[in-house]
Amino acid sequence: LGDSIFAKNEWLVPLLINDSIRSFLTIGLLKDELQVVGLGANLLAASITECEKSNNKWLKGKSKSLLRVYPLKMDFIMATTSGKNNSEIVFFPTNSTKSCCAQAFNDKSKYNKNEVLSKTKERYLQTKK
Repeated sequence: LGDSIFAKNEWLVPLLINDSIRSFLTIGLLKDELQVVGLGANLLAASITECEKSNNKWLKGKSKSLLRVYPLKMDFIMATTSGKNNSEIVFFPTNSTKSCCAQAFNDKSKYNKNEVLSKTKERYLQTKK
């Protein structure tokens, strides 16, 4: 993946209606200022909401964030779990990710970071053939 991994200096802020994500404001860093640069991503919002509902047992009350892999059109909800001696990040592929990458991410509902990195790298290399 090498030089394909980079920060976009872009943040998605969810717009909630009745505790469901309906859309996103996209905030970008332009000329050293944070500015709204977009509104939308309704399909992403629906996919995240569905993923949260189907994994509610695992995700409820946990700190969550979103990992987007733009070139592969993959999205994951990341949740931090706490164990006795450490915390771990667990990745939940959204339904849109499961649809586009069925072979890689359709066998279970959650993955650890090594699984996500390995499967993402494999998917990336397939697109370069």
